Amino acid sequence: MTMRIAVTGAAGLLGRRVVAAIRSEGYEAVAIDRVASPGGVACDVTDAEALRDAIGHADAVVHLAAITSPLNRRAQVVHNTNVTGSYNALTVAAEQGIGRVVMASSVNAIGGCFSRSPRYDYFAVDETHSSYCEDPYGLSKREAELQADAVVASNPGFSAFSLRYHALIATRAERLDRHPADAPSRDLWGWTPLDEAAEATVRACTVASEAHVVLNLVAASTLSSTPTAELAARYYPHVPITARLRGSASFYDSERARSILDWRGEDV
Repeated sequence: MTMRIAVTGAAGLLGRRVVAAIRSEGYEAVAIDRVASPGGVACDVTDAEALRDAIGHADAVVHLAAITSPLNRRAQVVHNTNVTGSYNALTVAAEQGIGRVVMASSVNAIGGCFSRSPRYDYFAVDETHSSYCEDPYGLSKREAELQADAVVASNPGFSAFSLRYHALIATRAERLDRHPADAPSRDLWGWTPLDEAAEATVRACTVASEAHVVLNLVAASTLSSTPTAELAARYYPHVPITARLRGSASFYDSERARSILDWRGEDV
């Protein structure tokens, strides 16, 4: 029987690619968005009953629907929309007997881009780094991860992945050295290649797991041509270095994703 994967936020930048990647693997994609695409399903993920109907008898759920920035929106709208949507996706899936939810988290779950003064305890940043998020978007992503911990713990046989994407772009060249050279990057010059992210997201639907797994999905390089060690010394001189930052190596450690999801994060 063909695997059936429901995707919320299916009309979004990443969602479109995830739907295409699902179909390229020979699986069936249920494309869910606020406005239905041809062959898709219209649904507001903050409505649990509507989401239950939209997901139906899927084998896995990829939850991408969210407000993706705290900018130009009221804080309450950003936070409450995202937190309600993620909790609905997790609990509806568990209630329906669906064994796997893959959620779009963010490196901002620990704070960074939208913080007044970003705080980093060490480089390279891994998934165990403490969270210092201040803004409604980052907070909503951190809370979604906590939701996944709780729902997995209370539902034997249910598992989840929270994938911490960074700035999703097609190629490094799109934004290389676009950040002002005389100021620090709050989110450490990071990015995530779109096509690789879509492929890894689909793999997360099928790999063996009985837990909630949080993974950084960040490119292996920064968006700066300045060597990473030089950037760290110039802008974050008091942050301890716990990994060798050669060349333009990322400030984020994505080794767990490399091991579990065959994540490459290569420069493209």
